[in-house]
Amino acid sequence: MHQEPLLHGITELYYVTGNPAKYEEAVAFFVKYLPHITLKQCDIDLQEIQTLDQKAIALAKARQAWDYLKKPVLVDDTGVYFDSYENFPGTMTKFIYKTLGLKGLFKLLETGERMSIRIVLVCMYDENEYSVIEEIINGTFDKTHRLDLHRTEAPFDTVFIPDGVDETVEELRFNGKAEPFQYRMRALKKFVGLGI
Repeated sequence: MHQEPLLHGITELYYVTGNPAKYEEAVAFFVKYLPHITLKQCDIDLQEIQTLDQKAIALAKARQAWDYLKKPVLVDDTGVYFDSYENFPGTMTKFIYKTLGLKGLFKLLETGERMSIRIVLVCMYDENEYSVIEEIINGTFDKTHRLDLHRTEAPFDTVFIPDGVDETVEELRFNGKAEPFQYRMRALKKFVGLGI
């Protein structure tokens, strides 16, 4: 495992996701900061192992993607954690949102309750060469802001207010001020050594 990502020499990277919002954000990052690397989307069905360990999930997905493509791949696993509930929804975030929706989540949490979003990125360069980066952003849950901006492909952006601001990530995005608070952007910056 590499401690630092070895992106030098790489001109093409496959971002394995079927989520258009994730891909759009990642493309924006590479166009702005690493324009010499072409990011391509690869939508393949990856089996997700059942564990509370996000890093293990992300690494397992990266290995599956590498086995499928045999080319440099980037995958991520994002988990939302409510302080009110231990390790929940965590690695079950996608399932819980699909099951409960925002209305169900509103029954579990009140505005102002603490939450965090954790993203784990894995870039696999070769069969046994990879880098892992983790980024955590803390904030509060809010159900009173602009739900008209809600996107099912990025559902928690509508209700997550990062520490240091008073708008949700989606409102910040709508107003062109989101980059410092977008967890994927932050993780990618850390990944390539740009800092935050």
